[in-house]
Amino acid sequence: MNDNEESKETLNQTTQKKEETNQGDKYVTIKLLFVLACIIFIIYCMVSIFANNSSKTSSKNSSTDYKLEAYIMSQEFIEKELKAPATAEFPSYHKISVVQTDNRYKVKAYVDSENSFGAKIRTNYYITLERNSDESWTKISCEIE
Repeated sequence: MNDNEESKETLNQTTQKKEETNQGDKYVTIKLLFVLACIIFIIYCMVSIFANNSSKTSSKNSSTDYKLEAYIMSQEFIEKELKAPATAEFPSYHKISVVQTDNRYKVKAYVDSENSFGAKIRTNYYITLERNSDESWTKISCEIE
């Protein structure tokens, strides 16, 4: 073989290796783009889910806060009706019922307190309260059994 043929063969081998390397690089690039697209899609889905859940949570919390506030205000109104308000014991929030209709809240609960003879008795009550725009509360109706 002469020098010319050897250089052509070397050139062919080098060209062939470059083509193989370019094809490998293209394959790697395509794989990386696919992985990157998947990661971006997953992040987008997670952000959408968490944003949706947090808005639902905040709207639930605002009405629950007012229900709790209505229950606390009902205790203040009921204590005014008791013979011995200092002895009043109200149940936890989870043992009572508060129903909201617009800015009105119907509270169904009970209170354990001493009567005029000093005996501890349980009294059920139903009270309807209205939350005013200035964040004060008005007693609409009250039934004590």
